[in-house]
Amino acid sequence: MRIFYFLVLFCFSSFLCFAQVTSGSSGTGANINVDNYQIWWRINPDSATKSMKGVVTIKFRTTVANVSNITLDLSSAMTISNTKFRGATVVATRAGNTFTVPLGTTIATIGTRDSITVSYSGTPPDATAGGIGYQKGTDPAVTAAQVTTNGFPAYRQTTGAGNYVWTLAESYEDRDWWPCKADMQDKADTLDITVNVPWRTNNANAALATDTFWVATNGRLVDSSFDITAPQASRNRTFVFQNRYPMTSYLVSVCVARFNRYYRGIINIGGFNTPVVYYLFAGKNNYSGVLTAMDKVTELVQAFGNKFGNYGFMDPVRGGKHGFYEGLGSFGGMEHQTFSGIATDFLTSTKLLTHELAHQWFGDKISFATWNHLWLAEGFAEYLVAVAPELVTGMGYTAFSERSSIKTKSLQQRASVFIPNTNMTNSDLIWAGATADVKYGSSVYDRGAMVISMLRTMCGDTKFYNVLKDYQNSPNLAYKSATTDTLKKRFADTLGVNLDEFFNDNVIGTGYPNYNILQQVAGPSNKTLLLSVGSQTRRRGNPSTGTVSSVAYFNSPIVVHVKGASAGQDTTIVFYDGGGGSLRKAGNGMGAAISGNLLSYQLSFTPTQFFYDDSARTMSTGTITASTVLDLKLLDFKVKQHATFNDASLILDDNSINSAIILERSADGVVFEEIGNMVLQASTSTTKKYLFNDMKPLELDNYYRAKYKNAEGIYLYSKIVKVGFTKNISFTIINNPVQQNLQVKTTDAVGKDIVFTIFDAAGRQVKTSPIKNASSITELSVAELHAGIYILKITTGNEEAQNLKFLIK
Repeated sequence: MRIFYFLVLFCFSSFLCFAQVTSGSSGTGANINVDNYQIWWRINPDSATKSMKGVVTIKFRTTVANVSNITLDLSSAMTISNTKFRGATVVATRAGNTFTVPLGTTIATIGTRDSITVSYSGTPPDATAGGIGYQKGTDPAVTAAQVTTNGFPAYRQTTGAGNYVWTLAESYEDRDWWPCKADMQDKADTLDITVNVPWRTNNANAALATDTFWVATNGRLVDSSFDITAPQASRNRTFVFQNRYPMTSYLVSVCVARFNRYYRGIINIGGFNTPVVYYLFAGKNNYSGVLTAMDKVTELVQAFGNKFGNYGFMDPVRGGKHGFYEGLGSFGGMEHQTFSGIATDFLTSTKLLTHELAHQWFGDKISFATWNHLWLAEGFAEYLVAVAPELVTGMGYTAFSERSSIKTKSLQQRASVFIPNTNMTNSDLIWAGATADVKYGSSVYDRGAMVISMLRTMCGDTKFYNVLKDYQNSPNLAYKSATTDTLKKRFADTLGVNLDEFFNDNVIGTGYPNYNILQQVAGPSNKTLLLSVGSQTRRRGNPSTGTVSSVAYFNSPIVVHVKGASAGQDTTIVFYDGGGGSLRKAGNGMGAAISGNLLSYQLSFTPTQFFYDDSARTMSTGTITASTVLDLKLLDFKVKQHATFNDASLILDDNSINSAIILERSADGVVFEEIGNMVLQASTSTTKKYLFNDMKPLELDNYYRAKYKNAEGIYLYSKIVKVGFTKNISFTIINNPVQQNLQVKTTDAVGKDIVFTIFDAAGRQVKTSPIKNASSITELSVAELHAGIYILKITTGNEEAQNLKFLIK
């Protein structure tokens, strides 16, 4: 329901407004399930007393043994004139806004079908504290006395449509005007609604009307009969409607007005020709804009059906139809099953019309079990307003603009999405709020919509719509009611993760998180993106005084938008913050939990710009900050140059990675090749040190970097270290290629002790020759070695002096 959010009313709109405050959980009908309501109402919008009367037969099935009385809901302002059971009159007893019917016998067997009939009349109660008692008209001919007649609003519309009656029963106002079992968990399987109204074309109001009264209500009009025996001035007409789809009591509605009826053809849904009907007040000058808006939103009946499963009320034989009727005072709209009521000022609002249409799936086909879970209707309906432009063009707004508006409002809410028991005892507490800044009647819309948006963000579209299509079509839920846990389990099962904390934080909790996300680019061409949660602070909403938030740490999806320098270099990254440094990649389902507060992504471009949730998909705010130390596992990497080799060392913190640490080398710092695995040399409780000796550095500048696979199986890279090449010409090989003896010029080392070590091309040591007091030329026998390429390592003292390559023929 979309209202301005103070009041729930039954109104004679000449105007007469009825509302009440009730407990909200009366516990009536605990021993029965309702099968059918057979309703007869007499309503006359021109009545000076602003009263109504009715006869309601409640057909039921017992749910316990030995039923001897049945308790139902009806406002104490309404008078019960008679109750009957099995044709005999029984005397009902009243207790506040409930009444008990003694059966005069005992129904012994569980599952027994029977019925009771209640005749009643009266003037439904006026609005109570916290609401608007009446609406003041704009007709200058209306006097103050007329406006407040009998304490109810009373004025004639200037449109020419005259007086009219309308109902709006959410949350507890169904019992204000008809006897029922007000319990969303016990939908009536079927309803038959009969409404008797004046049909007088020669009375004083005839000059104001292009027709006499018509009835807008749920279901299919199956009969309309006239009382032709009465004089013209006192004739009546009776309209009969059938509903063969289950319906909860607060969705039952009636509006009696001088309507023009617009029959807009049919929509073929699942093989059924579903009629499309609009009822609009007579006497207006131009309805073309209204019809255009309603027809545009009607396109969504099939578009939503493609995403969530077919429109649930498609079979006209069962009372299925789609449409809107005018007549809800100034209260926006109400999702009356099959026929939503729309206030005059909102007839061209595609947003409000879409919201009410969305309820036919979320709120009507699947209702919420108790008012605690109202967000399951309002959150979905509000979010689908943002989805609509994705599915149908020409809505007059964009999906992004609507998401942005919803997000902005959600961050201002200080009430939770879930309504606690203490705040659902009456309509005023739900819609107007217990205090000026805690309004559940707002949070169920805006925060509720953002919870749905975050679930979609985490799932990705395919999984998101599949979950909701299954949710809508489940035999355990379709035409029944759901709870927050019902929805949570559906998404948790699909995602394969426990969503308790997400729902506790974002549905039960209040406030929202503000993030600082750290980013670092690394790897080849800086195409590896590292992301980490730098910090999360909790905020409460406006006003910002008082407790920051009821949540210690939010479990929340995070959306990072990344762009490169060129057009088309653009991607959006979604991950999930599970707290304690545990992150999951998301956006197409949820990946495995990764500890260490670090995620890496291999991009196809070099990122240059970063934006936090600029698509307004989450209930969080944030910034993105560049960092140079995101890979917290890598503490140090350096390369030391020796005379004939280079020594690389890498220090990691004590972590659980199991992959090899690989050293890479490059001649230009761009194209790298692997030269070997670094070897673990030392380990403490906090660090691990890895080493590698490059015995054959390139005879030019050498560039080194280390890499290893993280827990996700993605390579992370160290910084690049450059080591210059300085050629040592102290030693040279005189006879290269060599046959029997290797001759080495050792002029600069005359008189020194030298160790000559020979390695084959595979790096294996094949010979060592220590020489004492070397001369200017040293000759080494290599006759026992096979032909091939070898490396001569020359060491003087404790320092490696040079590596020389030679060939044996």
